[in-house]
Amino acid sequence: MTHTHLRMAGLAAILALALPLLAHHQFSTEFDSNKPLTLTGTIKSVDWSEPHVTFTLNVASGTSAGDWKLEGASPSSLTSQKWTQAMLKAGDNVTVQAYRALDNTMMASARSIRMPDGQLRSISDSREDGGPAPQLSLTSENRAGDNDLPRTASNLPMIGFLGSMALLAAYLVRRVRFANYSR
Repeated sequence: MTHTHLRMAGLAAILALALPLLAHHQFSTEFDSNKPLTLTGTIKSVDWSEPHVTFTLNVASGTSAGDWKLEGASPSSLTSQKWTQAMLKAGDNVTVQAYRALDNTMMASARSIRMPDGQLRSISDSREDGGPAPQLSLTSENRAGDNDLPRTASNLPMIGFLGSMALLAAYLVRRVRFANYSR
């Protein structure tokens, strides 16, 4: 394999690794922090995959009746919060505190969830998406102040990363063209 092919393969690998970062979004780009809602229903399905754990909740009655698509934190973030895939499953009756989508569809960002056993758990990570911290009752694991994080989330690191990738791609394309012309 020539150096040109190796460079192009390296560029493709870097770009492929960056794609999951592009799929992740800030809370404020899709959800409205002025539209909190509480949904109680039965979980229909769960998708435990990147970039966010999502689940469908069937709300049987009230003004919010229907199937809601709810989005939680990333699987790695939930795993660090001691979640397992088996904890969230179809057929469970739960109550979710969430924030509605900006476009008013039946989609919301789940922040906390009351499990079938009555336990209230965070299913979000405000450090990850910049959204509101979940409101949880105080327990030994969640003392006052644990969720009082500064709102310092920014899109700047992603913009810087993408700019660096664009510069690298331009550099590699120029090197490949120069190598082809000098033959």
